[in-house]
Amino acid sequence: IMSSARAWELVENYVSSLTSVVKSSAYRPLTRVDFCEQQAVTNYVRDLYSIDGLDIVNTSYLHTVAQTKAGIRAFVDSFGDDIPVINSENWADDANDRNAMATYAMGGSGFTSYHLSSPLYYPLETKQGGLYRRRKEGATIEERFDDISSHGAKYKAVNQMLDKGYVPVAKAKKEQFALFGYDNLLSPLATQKQYMDNGLMFSFTPSQAGQGYLIYFRNYAYAISSTKATLSFENCFLINASNGSFDSNGLYQKDGETALTGRDTVEMEPDTLYRIRISNIGELPDSSTLSSLGFKGVTESIRG
Repeated sequence: IMSSARAWELVENYVSSLTSVVKSSAYRPLTRVDFCEQQAVTNYVRDLYSIDGLDIVNTSYLHTVAQTKAGIRAFVDSFGDDIPVINSENWADDANDRNAMATYAMGGSGFTSYHLSSPLYYPLETKQGGLYRRRKEGATIEERFDDISSHGAKYKAVNQMLDKGYVPVAKAKKEQFALFGYDNLLSPLATQKQYMDNGLMFSFTPSQAGQGYLIYFRNYAYAISSTKATLSFENCFLINASNGSFDSNGLYQKDGETALTGRDTVEMEPDTLYRIRISNIGELPDSSTLSSLGFKGVTESIRG
C-alpha cells in the first residue's frame, strides 16, 4: 500500500513538472490545481501553493450557501492573507448567484463555474448542467446564450452588483461585508437587522424577494439591492449619500446625490449602488441587547 507521504510526493512532482512545462510556452497561461474535497487538505494546500509554476490553488468545491459559508470561513481563518481562497464551480445550480455573493462576503477571492458558456461540444443538458443551452451552428449571439430557467439571468445580475462596487468588494474585510436576503429564518419581505463589529447597525427592508450587500469601507457604507428597499442606520451619524459606481481605474464616479430620509434612512432603487458617508459610530450594545432587538452579526446572517 502506498504511503500518504509517497502519494503526496508524486502529486507535487507531477504538478511541478506540468506547470514548469506550460510556463515555458510562447503564451502566458495561469495554472491552477483544485482540491475536490475540503477535509484534511490544509497542509497540502500550502505545499502546492509554494510550487513556483503554480498560480492558483483552489481549496475546495462547495455546492451550497451553507457549505460556502463554513468552508471558506475555515480556509480564510487557516490561511489568512497568505493564500487566495477560491470557491470553485457548483455545477451552475440555482444557488449559483447566491454562492458567488457568499464567496466574496466570507473572504474568498473568486468564484468560477465551468458551466456558463454554450459551445457546440457542450454536454447534454441536465437540470443542474448549465446556465445556457447548447449552441447551434450559425446561431446568433442571443441563440447561443439561451437561458435555462432564470439561472443565467440571476448570475449575471449578481455579477453586475459586484462589479459596480468592485473596489470595496475586493478590499473590505469579511467582518465588514454584509449580505441582504440570505437569512432563511426570515421571510423574504421581513426586515433584516445586522450589526458589524465596529459598531455599525442597520436595517434592510425589501419590497420583494431579492438580495444585495452593504460594505463598510474607509468611512463609507456601499449598499446595493436587487429590489426596491429601505435601508436605515442606528448608532451612527449619516453625513450624506450619493449613487454611482467605480470606473476601470478604481475611482468612484458619482451619478447623483441621494436624499436622506430623517437623517438615518436611504430609500434604495433596484440595482443602484449607494455610497453613504458615515461618522460617529458608537459602541455596540451587549450581545443580549442586540439579540433582543433582533440584530445579527454579518456572518450569522448568511444562511444556506
